[in-house]
Amino acid sequence: MSEFEPGIESGPRDFAELSQMLESGEGEIPAADFRRIAEAEDTPENVRAIVKTFADLIEQRDKWGTDSLTGLMSESRLNHSLEGLFKRSQKSGGVITVVLYDLDNLKIANSAGDGHAGGDNLIKAFAQDLSAVYNNSQNGEYRTGIVGRWRRGDEFLAIIRGDEKLGQDLEDKFQAQLKGRTVTIASRPHPVSATGVVCQLDPKKDLASQLEETSRKLLVKKDEAK
Repeated sequence: MSEFEPGIESGPRDFAELSQMLESGEGEIPAADFRRIAEAEDTPENVRAIVKTFADLIEQRDKWGTDSLTGLMSESRLNHSLEGLFKRSQKSGGVITVVLYDLDNLKIANSAGDGHAGGDNLIKAFAQDLSAVYNNSQNGEYRTGIVGRWRRGDEFLAIIRGDEKLGQDLEDKFQAQLKGRTVTIASRPHPVSATGVVCQLDPKKDLASQLEETSRKLLVKKDEAK
């Protein structure tokens, strides 16, 4: 088996595993993984060009599948990725956890004096912090990069290849990063905050119903915080 650098343990390790991931419906394999496989010694010579072509296509997908305001994944790409990962977890027994966020006070930001530009600034500031925590992989602990806007303009979803404890650790880290965070709207500081819930997905249950239950838990948590 080819040796890859630390921190990409969740990626395909060779051509055989890459094939399995594609067949299982894996929705989000980075272009860099395809390029590593193409250069690996155990990849058949006659498929190297095909794997490199896949890498080119993935890079194109990354461009059109990005939310223009936040730089995070678009909703359709995020949903496709989650569905693929969930199908794979049903076959492999892998663990998938989601963290759903609802951005606080977006309506207030929109009416603070700059119109929707104020709300856009709040969303962009929030997305930057979200990306800093969930797109960053240190010490090989996790590998996500699967973060995007979801369903509404003020909802965001992070998908983690790990258990609920890891999800909660990242959520705690994210909330600590938001503490005291502000963005300037109409020459005044505006707090950047959000309510989040963590849910480890059960591969034996329906994905849609689990996401709906996660949404309900988020609404309850927001109501309790009022």
